[in-house]
Amino acid sequence: MPPKKSKHNQATNSAAALAACEDLMLCILARLPVKSIFQFKSVCKSWNHLLSTQEFVKLQVKLSNESKNQSFLIHRINKNDSNTISVFNIESDEEKAKILDHPFNYTQIDIVGCCRGLVCIRRDKGFVLWNPAMDLSKTVLLGFI
Repeated sequence: MPPKKSKHNQATNSAAALAACEDLMLCILARLPVKSIFQFKSVCKSWNHLLSTQEFVKLQVKLSNESKNQSFLIHRINKNDSNTISVFNIESDEEKAKILDHPFNYTQIDIVGCCRGLVCIRRDKGFVLWNPAMDLSKTVLLGFI
């Protein structure tokens, strides 16, 4: 007859299995686009907590930095519609253009640069930082210009 497992051993095994499952989930979710990650935060409280931890954010940034840098071409589709642009991945023949509505009511935008998914756009008296994946922007006004 096999020896009986104690409740302590069963609890330890369950905790180890749960931790391994959580680590696996972290690795999978960290490879998803940021927009999907933000949608998954609303699944339940535990996912919201998990996806908001510093450990997860660091892993997601590390994985996105390791992925191949891509070059994009941004084009205004219609000169009468200043808020709609198309974005082409110029290194992929298979990817179709993505149509985005940017939050700027300008006929001309000057892109200063981009880094880690953020686009920096110059305006007359400052800059706009835009995250197209999350459809968020922040205007930074400079008083000395």
